[in-house]
Amino acid sequence: MEVIDGRQRYETLLKFYNNEFPLKICGLQKLKELRGLYYKDLPKNLRTIFEEYKLKLIIYTADDLSITDDDLDLVRRDLFRRHNFGMTALTRSETARAKYLYDDMTIKLEHLLKNDKEFYNKCSEILLPKTKRNLDNREKINLLLVAIREVIIMPYIPIIDEKTIRVGEAVFERYYSVFINNLNEKEKLEKMDEIIKIFNKLYIIKEKLNSLDSLLKDNILFFKSSYWMFAILYKLFSNEFYNFNINQFCHYVQEDGQKYFNNYKNITAESIERRHAYMKKYMCEELKLDIKDYISDTRDNKKKIKYKRTVKLKSNENWNGIGSERQVITTRDTLKIEEIIERIKENRFIVRPEFQRTEVKSRKKASKIIESIILGVKLPPIYAYVTRGEEGVDIFTVLDGQQRLISILKFMGEPITDEKFNYIRTYKNKYALCGLKDLEDLNGKVYEEGENSINKFKREPIEKCEIDVIRIDKQANPEFDSVDMFLRLNQNPCPISVNTFEMWNSFDIVNSINKIKEVARYKLFKQYGNKMKEEEIVTTLAYMDYKGIDIENINKLFSIYMYLENKDKEDEHYEIKFSIPNKDAITNFLEDIEPNSSKEKEFIKSIKAVNYFVDKLKILSDGNEDLLIKIFNPHIDIPRMGNKKDFYVTWLILQKLDTHIIKTYRQEILQDLQQVFKQMKNMPKNRDENSFVNYLKDIINKYSKYSGKTI
Repeated sequence: MEVIDGRQRYETLLKFYNNEFPLKICGLQKLKELRGLYYKDLPKNLRTIFEEYKLKLIIYTADDLSITDDDLDLVRRDLFRRHNFGMTALTRSETARAKYLYDDMTIKLEHLLKNDKEFYNKCSEILLPKTKRNLDNREKINLLLVAIREVIIMPYIPIIDEKTIRVGEAVFERYYSVFINNLNEKEKLEKMDEIIKIFNKLYIIKEKLNSLDSLLKDNILFFKSSYWMFAILYKLFSNEFYNFNINQFCHYVQEDGQKYFNNYKNITAESIERRHAYMKKYMCEELKLDIKDYISDTRDNKKKIKYKRTVKLKSNENWNGIGSERQVITTRDTLKIEEIIERIKENRFIVRPEFQRTEVKSRKKASKIIESIILGVKLPPIYAYVTRGEEGVDIFTVLDGQQRLISILKFMGEPITDEKFNYIRTYKNKYALCGLKDLEDLNGKVYEEGENSINKFKREPIEKCEIDVIRIDKQANPEFDSVDMFLRLNQNPCPISVNTFEMWNSFDIVNSINKIKEVARYKLFKQYGNKMKEEEIVTTLAYMDYKGIDIENINKLFSIYMYLENKDKEDEHYEIKFSIPNKDAITNFLEDIEPNSSKEKEFIKSIKAVNYFVDKLKILSDGNEDLLIKIFNPHIDIPRMGNKKDFYVTWLILQKLDTHIIKTYRQEILQDLQQVFKQMKNMPKNRDENSFVNYLKDIINKYSKYSGKTI
């Protein structure tokens, strides 16, 4: 048996079973008493539960014994693509929507946003970037709720003079659960009043900054830090809050405030502390306030959120902290698509409950699902929570598999419903198929009968499609938490990005893939992690060779820009960055290559050109790769490995030089590379990316005379 999809889950179970890692509290939602325990340390009954856990598998077998290994390999690759292509991890706001669905404060905030248009618009202007302000209301409200929960909890978190605290999602959740969830009803209403008053202040500040045409007028970090200041004033210095001089404050931040809020790497402890210390300075020096007691109180808050184990667990004894109510009892069922459609129309099948994410808009991903059905590829099962209606009939609520069902039902033009059995408008209603490779003739075809319809032989497998359902019946699971299950199924998948070698590795051009892997073994290409980044570098260089990408047309593939590194630190400096804004182009190029075609043979020549590039690097390093690593990292005492952009730049310089020229002028080339990377990793402020490109051209031209190709 060979794992096609699910390797991460399998390896996690195996490594835990082999005592290779302990359980971390940040990953334990319910059983926090197990933190720090290895498998061998688990209580006896928990080891039994783990050992007897049943994995649900879809097993593909080859009925035709005469099928070749090469054909089987193509089938495996196709199945891998189909199982991974459509996966999209939940966004932070989608996860938060489910987590806080029944949170009382969130319910109050959502009600306010939905019913007070003025407040809704003010929050949108203050907390959302311009690119997010045109989203539909459901998604905008999700984003606003995440941001509002963040700003209301920040005043409880110790920030000032705390150089190491990491303020991220997990920290927000812990502080929120202790300091907001535990408020009584009166305190929550008072908190709502506080929120409204502070946002009114912030909006007046925004209008003032607009009139001054200040760069801070759309700076979300600035308004979040300002909220923190106003929350302190509101709680401790009400007179200063209500009589706050907004004109004075705006002129104060206009003069020197911008440098505190333009750091895009805003999650570092230093940058967070620096921003809020700037607001503290205004309170202490301009308003003449003493907030020492506040700072002391927030430091004490760290003790209140710390989890304390209440019982010592022993590996040779049972633990009664997990009982039968924690074991989810499931049964397997099968539903035909026509049965699901019938139940939707009878208000017995909820495709999008309140905690579900919004629709993934990609018609290409949806089309792949339809193609899989037509080809007879088994789809993964959906998870459904089944309750008993008043009439005694079962009502299904989809926990996982919503996107698959939407893709099928909306291609057929059938309805989907929410938790109130309202029909939902979608982006894909009666969509035309697109992006198909195996059934290319179906691109542009629709399900609905007519001139442009798929034929009846293709329509039949869709109509007769059977969906496996993992049922979780309420009667068998009285304590079941459907939101918790939704998050477990969706919160932390590791979807393989389409535009990476992890996905390209499954394409049918086996010869090309194998040759790329061979070239990628060169140890200088080694990258951190195990995401096949070395192979991705080789593939990109081969693509550059195939498409004739050089310094003259570099913008066809790369976006080159200056980036401010280590802002507000002693070694603040600009670096030149290379990014590929349209990696779809590489993916589409590779996907379009037919195995063993003339196009693949030409591409293999380009892969060999990368191997020739490796020969050039070996000549330059003279067997000492550390020499090149030091050149790639001119300003670091302990050099890291070379990264992607280092190889892109070196490729451009060596592109037209043969090994003989490199041997002859080795020292000179090394010196030039050294100067290139010194400038690239520490650009003078009076230079820009265009001057760097021109500098590269000068270096390339210097050696072009030897190759007879001057640019």
